[in-house]
Amino acid sequence: MANSIRLATFFACLAACGAWGPLSHYLFARQSFKDTKWFHDASIKQGCDMPDSFYFSNFGEFPTCTIPILSMHNPVTAGYFVKFALTQNPTSTFNPLSFALGYGSHMIADLVGFFPTGGYLGPTVQSYVTAFPFMTAADALASTLDTLSDSAWATADSSNFVTAAGAFYRSTNPSFPTYSVGDVDNCTMPWQVTQFELTRLSALEVKTTFYQSALVLFDQFNATTFAETLASFMRSDDCIVKSVQYWTTSVLDANTTPEAAFAQTRTFVINLFASGSCTTGSTKR
Repeated sequence: MANSIRLATFFACLAACGAWGPLSHYLFARQSFKDTKWFHDASIKQGCDMPDSFYFSNFGEFPTCTIPILSMHNPVTAGYFVKFALTQNPTSTFNPLSFALGYGSHMIADLVGFFPTGGYLGPTVQSYVTAFPFMTAADALASTLDTLSDSAWATADSSNFVTAAGAFYRSTNPSFPTYSVGDVDNCTMPWQVTQFELTRLSALEVKTTFYQSALVLFDQFNATTFAETLASFMRSDDCIVKSVQYWTTSVLDANTTPEAAFAQTRTFVINLFASGSCTTGSTKR
């Protein structure tokens, strides 16, 4: 268990080099779950939005957020949220399991995107100066691949769920931080404003096709044309969906702990990259 938590903590830190944008995460989650019984679109979106609320807030973007990043932007935490969600009943407006699976899909998409040897995001995007331009370009592309609504924001239901699920995790791991609904809102509400602006920029980039030039610039695989970087994105997209679906099967198994589900998924991703399934060529660095 301790080794899995260390791996998850290390992985959470990898996001310092860049990030998928909110629409990219939403695309991956929709593709992973749209044909399953767990698909509740608004709850899926709220779930895959949530981890970056803690990530960007904890790096000084929103100083009102005080919940530790390594506890929340974390695939093991996502697994405990799923286990707790299995004990909760859905309503017409909020599905706890859909939310928790969306939360986990975010973490697995990051695992694939930031994979150290061949991940699509790679080491080029190294600071906020380039992180947001990359995010908006990736999101612009994502929005051309599916109909992605940007209206399903965090709600009282999602904040209440994350707070209750945190208490559930803490009953197993007393070192997991204590936080309130208000603490969650202090992270999600400011990030929601930023998300709105990012999606507006992405929409503008689609109209001007600027995103195509930006993605060539950020491409890790020596692309010189948009068609080449699109091929890399789609290969990563396919790898993410396979990995999210693998993690979902693992974490929903009553006999598999969240730590084991992440460890198994990480091995699955390593094997995908080793087989060449997730990359289209050698990286620039």
